[in-house]
Amino acid sequence: MAKAEKMISSSSTVKLRGNIRVTEYMEELLQHAAESKRNKKGYWGDHDRLIDPVIISIFYGLYKSRKLPPLELDDVSAAKTHEFNVDITPYSHIFNHFLFCLWLYENGLPNSETDINEYRKKLYLFLEKVLDQDKWRLVIIPFYLKEADSSENDEISFVYRLWNSDGVEIGSSPMSPEFLSMEFDLIQNEFFEEIVDFIHKKMFEPG
Repeated sequence: MAKAEKMISSSSTVKLRGNIRVTEYMEELLQHAAESKRNKKGYWGDHDRLIDPVIISIFYGLYKSRKLPPLELDDVSAAKTHEFNVDITPYSHIFNHFLFCLWLYENGLPNSETDINEYRKKLYLFLEKVLDQDKWRLVIIPFYLKEADSSENDEISFVYRLWNSDGVEIGSSPMSPEFLSMEFDLIQNEFFEEIVDFIHKKMFEPG
């Protein structure tokens, strides 16, 4: 486990260059955010980087879905594309650590009955793929954007609400920035407590 953790913490840079597959509502949000930055108005006008809505949404998609990305695929389709040229390495390091914890949560830690060679082979293949820039561009980002833009039981998706949050007054509306922030914090804390902290205790605490 120590070697795997070192691979994650010392992973190579992730630079997004070229077209990234995004959902329709994410493309609408990116266009709106770009206009807000040009006019220096609204919530998104205060953000330094256009990639921010994408970063926020992929973390939300991971926290909400608790699914590992389909790394066996060459790409994940999405309705639109958006061109980027940006380094997201600080975020990818954190995200990959969470993916590592989720993989361990689903696959368990090795014990005396584990075929350690097969376990390591499976783990290192997973790590190799999540550290691949092309997997980030073609699979990981579009997969979790689609998770964040999905809806269940007629609810409105997180990405759609994020897109419309600029025009909402302060209050308890599901589309208000304050409500979205609280919702994000809630599912983030649940993910940390039930998966990340659980794995950390298993790995690093005696007994």
